[in-house]
Amino acid sequence: MDPARLAPGLNLFAGRELTYPRAALARVAGTRFELVSSVAWRTASDWRILPRTCPDCLLFVPLSGSVDLVRDDRAHRLSPGQVGVIPTMAKHAAGHARGTRTWEVIALHCHARDAVGSDLFRAFSSPVLTLPGHVQWLARLVDLTALTARDPDAGRALAGALLPMLVCDLLAAGAPWQEPGAPDPRIAAALRALHADVRARRPMTEMARLSGLSPARFRVVFRAATGQSPKRYQDRLRLSEAARRLRGSADPVRAIADDLGFANDHHFHHRFRLAYGCTPSQWRAQEAWTHT
Repeated sequence: MDPARLAPGLNLFAGRELTYPRAALARVAGTRFELVSSVAWRTASDWRILPRTCPDCLLFVPLSGSVDLVRDDRAHRLSPGQVGVIPTMAKHAAGHARGTRTWEVIALHCHARDAVGSDLFRAFSSPVLTLPGHVQWLARLVDLTALTARDPDAGRALAGALLPMLVCDLLAAGAPWQEPGAPDPRIAAALRALHADVRARRPMTEMARLSGLSPARFRVVFRAATGQSPKRYQDRLRLSEAARRLRGSADPVRAIADDLGFANDHHFHHRFRLAYGCTPSQWRAQEAWTHT
């Protein structure tokens, strides 16, 4: 029997032209996202985020109230029904919008396991996007936040499925996206080595040799391709791994710092506070609902 007679309209849209970039969907499908934390919090009246950069991607989904989100020195109003996107190493700050004294938000700290994932978030040309299916997405993220508080491993597994879905929904809703340029092939081997083992302290000479370049030329090409020096790029990867382990394990802070190659506790605490705005112990101790 003809299957179409059993399921009328089954393939009705099979030939429909996609309205969102195919290249973007290919990147979503090939990227492993990892959730470092999903936290619901409420701000106090004097709250603000001072200018900083974060080694990973941040997503802010407001529940109530509005803030002025500053990214790359431009301010954007972020209100319920929207999502704020802070890509890897983007300079950002935030403060209450006029008339707002408290802000309730779900904040997701996301780690893309490769450079492609980081580029995917950066390719959205605006840091404030309309959240399609707002009510449904809020329900999913509330469930994710509650699950992460009870069972971090289960929360990360759920986030691995939800984050690509969220990106796809943003693309389908027409969020402005421009395909990022392909990584410079001259540093591809060095990037693979850095991401394969974030604990390894790879000297400039080794990375340059992997790339077939002199150390001086490698430094110039690497910065042009990533926007960061090789040392800062390695520091970002190590800090991201530290943040993940602080939330996902009971390992002592000192043991994490030593394992990831930080010179000493003071250096680790200083670098972590600059990146995340709190000490490693405070990061670990944050509850699912905090008052700041």
